[in-house]
Amino acid sequence: MKHVVVLLLICCIAHQAVEAQVLPRGLSEQEKRMLDEGFFRPAFNVPGEFHSTRSPVDPPRAIAEWEEMQAIVITWAGYQSILKEIVRYAKEEVVVIIVTPNESSVRTYLESNDVDISENVEFINTDFNSVWVRDYGANPVYLRDVDSLLLVDWIYNRPRPKDDVIPYAVAAHLGVPIYGTVEAPLDLVNTGGNFMSDGLGRGFSSKLVLTENGPGNQYGTSNHDENAVDAIMQQFMGIDEYVKMTTLPYDGIHHIDMHMKMVDEGTLIVGQYPEGVADGPQIEANLQYVIENFKEATGRDYRTVRIQMPPDEFGRFPDDNGDYRTYANAMFINRTILVPTYEEKYDTTALRIWRETMPGYHVVGINCNSIIPAGGALHCVIKEVGVHRPLWITHHQPGEVSADEPLTLEAQIRHISGINTARIFYRISGSTQFDSLDMQFDADDIWSVTLPNPDTDVVYEYYFKARAQDGKVITRPLPAPEAFFRVNVEGTPTATDDLSGISSSMTVFPNPAGALTCVPVTSAKSASGVLMLYDLHGRLVKEIYSGIFPEGESTYFFDAGKIRPGYYIVELKSDKYQVCKAVMIK
Repeated sequence: MKHVVVLLLICCIAHQAVEAQVLPRGLSEQEKRMLDEGFFRPAFNVPGEFHSTRSPVDPPRAIAEWEEMQAIVITWAGYQSILKEIVRYAKEEVVVIIVTPNESSVRTYLESNDVDISENVEFINTDFNSVWVRDYGANPVYLRDVDSLLLVDWIYNRPRPKDDVIPYAVAAHLGVPIYGTVEAPLDLVNTGGNFMSDGLGRGFSSKLVLTENGPGNQYGTSNHDENAVDAIMQQFMGIDEYVKMTTLPYDGIHHIDMHMKMVDEGTLIVGQYPEGVADGPQIEANLQYVIENFKEATGRDYRTVRIQMPPDEFGRFPDDNGDYRTYANAMFINRTILVPTYEEKYDTTALRIWRETMPGYHVVGINCNSIIPAGGALHCVIKEVGVHRPLWITHHQPGEVSADEPLTLEAQIRHISGINTARIFYRISGSTQFDSLDMQFDADDIWSVTLPNPDTDVVYEYYFKARAQDGKVITRPLPAPEAFFRVNVEGTPTATDDLSGISSSMTVFPNPAGALTCVPVTSAKSASGVLMLYDLHGRLVKEIYSGIFPEGESTYFFDAGKIRPGYYIVELKSDKYQVCKAVMIK
């Protein structure tokens, strides 16, 4: 009997140790065994208004992450140095809801680190299993596009029962109804890091969502084929078109937020590895699949901005057991964007790309070296909550237009009380003052305005401002006037213009360079060419890129850390065009 008691005590201690450890974003070895043994589904005994046997009656719309938020949710487990910085910056924008079983300890830690929690910080006092609230948190959804806010919870793809009920504690705390895909035939396993919405009915995931819901899945749930998965996502999230990409071989969790981020209705930030390295080939194949098969709502190709996937501190990439460092795992919090950082020699370029892509946003870097070995970064530990009664402005940037045609810009603007006024504020790039014009209501909540034609080639910068009938006012982008959209107005081509379409607006940064170096290239249309690095004697040092330069801006990288210090020339060349930029490698 004594041996039995000792054995039970050892098992109890071991169980407590597992509960107390900081769990990875993927499965721990013990959790893998639990799944193999058939343990998974927790019991749902939750507070608040909870619906598990039906989907919302009114049409739902999954929000985009750049829309206005009222709160974010974090769970306080390990990684305190990262979590405190999230609180520091997020509380200036939204209410920060901290889930913890030990509120007094968290309060003491934050206050001792000069984080003011007297306002915009709230606590939910309950236990949980892990920090990865992005994956198990509830998804904010609106009914009828801009009407009632509700939350939608999927079955979390980890055997972590305390995590799986956190969405219901959050819903009860906020007094918001919550729907769950937790009972057959509407049961669905999914994870927040593997989902991205454009706010207009299109969703993106890896094919993990099909594997985890198909025949032979480990979760004891219904066997759903792709049509059934799509139907559930349409019923609960309003996803009319669900884009699924091949999983990446070296990203063990197969979550798209580790290498991709949608930053507006038509723009994707996508991670880029050196050619042939780690998940680089599959990322390129997935991106090509998206570009070739899906257009934004206006029928244009998605604009893609490339951002480097840097090696770890030892220079290793994931295919050499390096950490899965990523700058795409960033988080919108209204006017602020939180970006993971690692080493200054890589961070400088990544933060510049973010700031140039999203001008006017407060882009903040937070060091994530402590958390990235566990398989995640900032986006993984934050879950957003939309506002009540959103004033919703959607807009598709036209990219480039001809000066020969009137420049008409449109935005869809909606609010439950109706729209009182809408205005556009615009200026020519380089000006300090915005002019403004009233927009006209057309139909289907579309408001439009025609800007005056400029005499020469210019770049317009502009933003929208709308007032609802109930008095609510919002701008798009949210940080306007510091933030704005851009449109290039091109003059009539002349006989001397480059017929290949490649523009001379090539830059190189950082310069001087000492590590990963970025070369953005802007092309007026799709064109072929080469991008080369030469030494001062004209000898070829490296072919950076050869092939098709897509319309718009594209980014290319080379590792200056592997090149002897000195002065070099970056040359962009096509059949009828050539531009060179000097770069110093230190």
